[in-house]
Amino acid sequence: MSARPRGIARQTEQIVAAGSHRTSDGREVSVAAAVEAARDGTRMQGPVPVAPTPSAPGRTVFEITGDQRGAVRPGQLQP
Repeated sequence: MSARPRGIARQTEQIVAAGSHRTSDGREVSVAAAVEAARDGTRMQGPVPVAPTPSAPGRTVFEITGDQRGAVRPGQLQP
């Protein structure tokens, strides 16, 4: 992550922790109620084992086409 998004994330964390922030013209804007509503509406879903879905055996098929998108050209591979 570059410096600018990190800075925005840091500011956002500070605003959420404080419950408000000041605009460039000096007004204080409260976010406490919105943060509280978000916290109240947040649910943690714990990790529970998920059984794999059985599937019928199948046959793998490969098709060679003339499409060159994503093709490796000579000199692109590094040893």
